[in-house]
Amino acid sequence: MDKRNPLKGRLLACSALLLSLLLFTQPVYARTIEQAEYYFNEDPGEGNGFPVNALDGEFDSANEALELRNIDTSSLLPGWHYIYVRARDSEGNWGSPIRTMCEFHDTSHVVESAQYRIDGGDWQPLDTADGPVPGRRLISSDEIDATELSAGRHLVEVRTLDNHGTPSELWQAPIHLYDDLYIRGAEYQITYQNTYSPGGPWIDAEAVDDAFDSRMEEFTAEIETDIYVYHPRYYVWARSIDSRGRKSEPRRMAVETGDGIHVNFDTDGTRGAELIGNTLQVVSAGADCTPVYAAAPHGYAFQHWVLEETPHSTDNPLTVRDVNETQTFIAVFSAAEPEPEALATWTWMKGASTRNQAGVYGTQGVAAAANIPGARWGAATWQESSGTWWLFGGEGQDNTTNSGYLNDLWKYEVATGHWTWMKGSTTRNQSGTHGILGVPDPLNTPGGRRGAVSWMDDSGMLWLFGGYGRDASGNTGYLNDLWQYNPTTGNWTWMKGSSDYYQSGVYGTLGEAHRDNTPGARAYAIAWIDFAGIVWLFGGYGRDSTGSDGYLNDLWKYDPATGHWTWIKGASTRNPSGTYGILGVAASANMPGGRYGAA
Repeated sequence: MDKRNPLKGRLLACSALLLSLLLFTQPVYARTIEQAEYYFNEDPGEGNGFPVNALDGEFDSANEALELRNIDTSSLLPGWHYIYVRARDSEGNWGSPIRTMCEFHDTSHVVESAQYRIDGGDWQPLDTADGPVPGRRLISSDEIDATELSAGRHLVEVRTLDNHGTPSELWQAPIHLYDDLYIRGAEYQITYQNTYSPGGPWIDAEAVDDAFDSRMEEFTAEIETDIYVYHPRYYVWARSIDSRGRKSEPRRMAVETGDGIHVNFDTDGTRGAELIGNTLQVVSAGADCTPVYAAAPHGYAFQHWVLEETPHSTDNPLTVRDVNETQTFIAVFSAAEPEPEALATWTWMKGASTRNQAGVYGTQGVAAAANIPGARWGAATWQESSGTWWLFGGEGQDNTTNSGYLNDLWKYEVATGHWTWMKGSTTRNQSGTHGILGVPDPLNTPGGRRGAVSWMDDSGMLWLFGGYGRDASGNTGYLNDLWQYNPTTGNWTWMKGSSDYYQSGVYGTLGEAHRDNTPGARAYAIAWIDFAGIVWLFGGYGRDSTGSDGYLNDLWKYDPATGHWTWIKGASTRNPSGTYGILGVAASANMPGGRYGAA
């Protein structure tokens, strides 16, 4: 288990991903943006926020990227806060603010120790280890001593102490001891991976005092290690069996290898360096070790092996022969001077070097060097293994430089460097043409939109779900229509969902597929497709089951074979908080909080 100490400082710890959502402001009545500001939590009134600079140094267009640096957080307490950004146009009109959340931490308060007590008794120390983030420690419960407790119910309380001696809130766990419960056996198994096999084989161990008859036991086993010496690694797992036949969770045990000469291999500490092979070998006198290869990280090169602070060999891999004494070999690396052609570089492949460019569509279905999609954001993409890329919609410039929601479908061939306009309109804000559900038609096409989620199945079909844009009637809002595009026929098929905007989710029964189930309208969700062809969809921003808009954390499964959605996990209502549980430990109650734009 782990506990976080209460935080009291004012250090910004907001992810770059969340900040990037604020960098693109919307045009206010399509006029030039002249001013921008940000504020926290409560609106101080238009013009009273903190000023924000344009990323290019000047406000001179209807779309601006903003630079958020040196944010003043001195007035904020630790915890989660909203950051709002808005812009004012040349006519004095203020646009609607864009909002995101950031968490503030105080890294001057860090957890240094942990304690426990039972039934309100004296506090006793607990082991801790470095956690994955500043201010967090991992706590071990191995030292909690329950041997002197009577049978019945007891309460264990745990707390942490920071570097100022301040205790955290208490973590409490009830336990129940049975007077007839004792350890009646133990068993172990050996594996070559850092995991055990539940099915065994498991080998019986022996009690140190020759009898398993108490609630705390020491046990031992003699393991023949000769057959494991030439494997890169091996692990011994052990578990106990109580008087009711229940088996404990297996624990990895240390191994004494017995007789033999130890040969160790290590690195000089270069970050990212790796040794491939058995790095701890036990061999008989006069025998040879198995080879060990020193793999250099990016930007470094292997130099040589060192033995007792003296250069030993430049062989890589290294094979130590005729071993007669314990030895440790260190792999030494140094920064490499890459060849000029090996440097990672960007290459400008296509498109304009200036902003707000209109699309050049050419002839539908015909590739041409001059073809290019208009400038846009929030488009959907797919990539074929053959080197063909697909692009659909987004919000941006049509063929007349008018900005709006797009529904054009493009194909890019890497081999030729040419774009082809495949489907959809050359102009903005087109309504969807849904046709008949499940029936492909040359006239079908999704409405213009941004923030749709996309995936490609094993047969090469392109799939598109939801987004924010135009429905079949020309209304603008969140969408939940599911589409399939067949590159062979060039036809779109409306597969599921509604042709109207702002549809609420139909969740049905958790874990049960049904033809009526469908996720609510949303944008900026995330999707995966597994090896069985099942699609998984998570979160986004849009409609919940009650018709309210907000951040979502629902997890859905779509089976193309049946055409049914299944609600798998998460809330059916908006803005749910995350349930994190214990760091690194899976639990059925764990769930990410509502979010959009996840990667």
